[in-house]
This record gives sequence, C-alpha cells and structure tokens, in this order.
Amino acid sequence: MLWVHVPYSKHKNEITSIENVIVKENNYSNVKYFDRYNSDKSYYIIRATKGKKQQYAVFDEKYKLIKSYSGDVVDQQVCINAFKEKYKPGAK
Repeated sequence: MLWVHVPYSKHKNEITSIENVIVKENNYSNVKYFDRYNSDKSYYIIRATKGKKQQYAVFDEKYKLIKSYSGDVVDQQVCINAFKEKYKPGAK
C-alpha cells in the first residue's frame, strides 16, 4: 500500500498547476526546473526553453514576469574549481 502525505501532495499539485499556467502563458517548453521561493512574498522560478534559448525567469504571485535571463551560464565544475582554488589552504 502506498501512503502519501496529504499536505505535501496538495502542495505539489498546486505548484504543478501554477507551473502549467506560467508555461502556457509564456510559451515555454522543456521545463528543467520550477519551484516557489517564499520570503515576504512568493516568487516562482523557472528554467525552461523559450524559442531556441534556455531561459531562467522569475514571476511574482500574480504570475507576472519580473526578470529573465537567457545568456551563458557557467558550468558547475568551473565554479567548484574556482572556489577550491580561492579557499585552498595557504591561499590569500
């Protein structure tokens, strides 16, 4: 028997329905990341394809676009290597 935590299930269903609205209204495809960030307000963050470009975008509680970015993104390993180099023992 499968047990599902009801509040979590409701939360995931809510996030999925919001994702579907934002994707449809903004012509996104190939969504790789979508989640809600809560602070004094809630924001929705998406990483998806728009046209032929990967785009990161942030939406407010009313699903209005706040800001987007579709430029180059540094590879994760490049960041890790730079961090290790900067904070290795004996580095200034």
